[in-house]
Amino acid sequence: MQEITMKDVRLIIIIAVQIILSIVVITTLKSNHSASSDVSALRDTAAKLERAGLLNEAIENYEQYWEKGNLTAQEKSRIAFSLGELSEKAGHLEKAVRWYYDVETFDPHSTHQADADKAVVGLLERLQKYSAANMVLAEKTALNPIKGGKVVAKISGKELYDFELNDFVDTLPPNAREEMKGPQKKNQILQAFVADKIIWEHALKMGFDKDPELRKKLFQIEKQLIVGKVYETEIQSKMKSDESDIENYYKANKDKYKKAYKEVKDIVKQEYMMAKAQNLYQELVQEKVKTEQVELFPENVK
Repeated sequence: MQEITMKDVRLIIIIAVQIILSIVVITTLKSNHSASSDVSALRDTAAKLERAGLLNEAIENYEQYWEKGNLTAQEKSRIAFSLGELSEKAGHLEKAVRWYYDVETFDPHSTHQADADKAVVGLLERLQKYSAANMVLAEKTALNPIKGGKVVAKISGKELYDFELNDFVDTLPPNAREEMKGPQKKNQILQAFVADKIIWEHALKMGFDKDPELRKKLFQIEKQLIVGKVYETEIQSKMKSDESDIENYYKANKDKYKKAYKEVKDIVKQEYMMAKAQNLYQELVQEKVKTEQVELFPENVK
């Protein structure tokens, strides 16, 4: 029997290492190909979901494709614009603003930039961020673009910024905002803004933000605002009417008005819209009740 030399052992080791490396390379290539296929599948599925009108699901798939895909900056910019449009259609306005901003972030020379800027302004106005919308317009039209993050005041060394001031202005009633316009009003706006901040900090130091009764009232206010948003999106959008609807309502309730239609038209219209809103609300409630398991226990009500 032939004796195995050290030279033979080294040769066997080299061959074994090469085989192992080959296996690793092949496995890696297959894995990369599989991952690439999976990522492409996300994009294809997103497109199908979008065509089917399933916007939230389409957004989720596009976002995963945007994060996981090996995309160039220009590709990310294009997808960001598509995500902005989808988010806007789905009613996710704040998310839409974020994606429209990413269009310029990833490709400052994007062909979608002008449309993205226009969309941002419109969305900020819908979100009642009027000062922010005006700032975007100013940045895009001024020779010396306005940059955010400027210090507008200091309280005990703590810096207050322009975007905080913008948020404060947006909370003012429309007539107050109009009165505050103009360069000569800048100091007056700042004084009101700083006064608001000082009183707010004073209230926090006194612990009013933790007061149980106040927290309960705040919860009720928040609840009313959120329910009001449901009314705005699911009822108010259906509150369209034409002249014939109002006149038919008058005829159905003629004994109630006892005057000619032209004399009470405005009152009839107002009451018709109120009645329609109540009917739409009841329809919405009934629709939601059908999807829930509702049980009532009136005997337990004192």
